[in-house]
Amino acid sequence: MDPKGVLQNWVEGSKAPCGWNGVFCSAAGGQVQALNLSNMGLVGRLNIDWLMALPELRQLDLHGNFFYGNLSYGGIGNSSASISCGLEMVDLSSNNLSETISSSFLVSCPNLSFLNLSRNSISNGVFPFGASLRTLDVSRNKISDDGLLSYSLSSCGGLRYLNLSDNKFAGKLRPLSTSCTELAVLDLSVNSISGEIPANFFSAVPMSLVQLNLSHNNLSGDLFDFNFVGCGNITYLDISNNGLRGIGLPASLASCRQLEFSRLRRQ
Repeated sequence: MDPKGVLQNWVEGSKAPCGWNGVFCSAAGGQVQALNLSNMGLVGRLNIDWLMALPELRQLDLHGNFFYGNLSYGGIGNSSASISCGLEMVDLSSNNLSETISSSFLVSCPNLSFLNLSRNSISNGVFPFGASLRTLDVSRNKISDDGLLSYSLSSCGGLRYLNLSDNKFAGKLRPLSTSCTELAVLDLSVNSISGEIPANFFSAVPMSLVQLNLSHNNLSGDLFDFNFVGCGNITYLDISNNGLRGIGLPASLASCRQLEFSRLRRQ
């Protein structure tokens, strides 16, 4: 549905589809390279297959609409083997996506580097993201699958930005894998992660990490006993609004020589 009538010129014609609103084509071959229908109030089920079948489509921005459905991909007419997804940037944030995200979507787009699914109602999903992915934002959903949390922290690959905040993740906090050599921002805030921060957590953070947010969880333990040695190049640290005990600052915090902002206790 198109309540605002922004797609009225999406009709067959001599300029179709490069003359349609939100469609951007290459100057040379006239192939669709980008589709930007953000904040247009569009309503309906998202059929990602048809968009992925556009061979030159690199950027897909549908944020701020009312699309529902999932990102499963089986190919059109059982011809998935002949379709190569070229997407590099996908923004589907602020929609009504609620179904489980299929693993087939990410593995079908080997060049995808930016994926924003934030501000939806996604409950669970499998995310075997490849080496090309640099930014993953699934914040403000309803994801509770501990498998995604475990996979994300153990198989970072080339990720530089990982935002899993404001979901329903539970379970224990795990140290980052040694594979997370490029991760710069990690946000796990506003979840239900419990237990103590592992003693080797900070010693395992990559030198690339500069922002870490673990606030608003159910983490426990004595703050004074925490071992911050090995905090690397972290400049922003927030572990506030947990169940941490103790007063004063742990001496090991002094090893965080790059720290510019820290919030450690309940506000």
